[in-house]
Amino acid sequence: MISYTAIKTGGVWILFVVLALSLYYLLKRRLGVVRARILSLFLSLLLVFSCYRFSLHLFLSETQWVIELILSNLLSLFVLGLGALIAAASAYHFSSRVRPETYRSIYHVFVLCLIGVSFLLNADLGFLCLSFVIISLLFAEIIRATHKRPENFLHTRELFSLLKKRKATDFLVQLVHRGIGTATRGEEIRLYTAGFFALIGVAVVFLSVPFKAALASLFILALADPTAAFVGRKTGLYRWNHNPSKSLEGSLSALIVSFLVAIVFGFRPELAILVAISVMIFESFPLLMSDNLLLPILSAMILCIPI
Repeated sequence: MISYTAIKTGGVWILFVVLALSLYYLLKRRLGVVRARILSLFLSLLLVFSCYRFSLHLFLSETQWVIELILSNLLSLFVLGLGALIAAASAYHFSSRVRPETYRSIYHVFVLCLIGVSFLLNADLGFLCLSFVIISLLFAEIIRATHKRPENFLHTRELFSLLKKRKATDFLVQLVHRGIGTATRGEEIRLYTAGFFALIGVAVVFLSVPFKAALASLFILALADPTAAFVGRKTGLYRWNHNPSKSLEGSLSALIVSFLVAIVFGFRPELAILVAISVMIFESFPLLMSDNLLLPILSAMILCIPI
């Protein structure tokens, strides 16, 4: 069960970043870059401090709780952070070595499974990690939207040499456009990627349903959708009439994976079959909204049905 303090802390982090970025872009033209940064940070801190009823004692006590949580899970955080850093560093090199759809599936599975592991280690730690990943992806999406895609990507060694030259912005632009931009589809180029919607969907279910159902829906999202995409590309012969881009084979693989995940998390077979069939049908339809947002919500709602 996620504690109120963890939910509040993660929400405050996200709120602060959203406010700071929004205010910065609103004030930048009128005040200039430096003044806009200072004022946006000050106003954001002031607005966020209202969440603590302007009580320094309340802020310090909840901050102490977060520090104690981090210190008590320091080894777990080190392992998770090391995995995230290795993934981020290798994504730049790896993204140009495989097909975009394959890279997209691997990216999807790894990020969501890493978040899932953090929840398995500690529910509060998992929610804070989820909040941090949402913030990181939000920053990446803003960089992708506000900076043009480089005409030429640097080699890996040249990329890290930018940090030695103190060209952090150029480093991030190269990393984001190649590491995340490679995973985007045509309709996502000017919008947030499906991965961002997936994180929002995951946050919604952890805030609204029992922990076990939320965790199972997270792993269903992490494994079923990429499996369907991979199987559909490799062996998809029978295409759905209502959505020729999806195949029967891919949808059946999503059904099998969803069923197994539900069983592993201790749900009854009849409920596991129900959620698996629902995921298979849902996954096969063309949706105007990202299925990565709706799929975890649908899965979690079905897993909460009392059977």
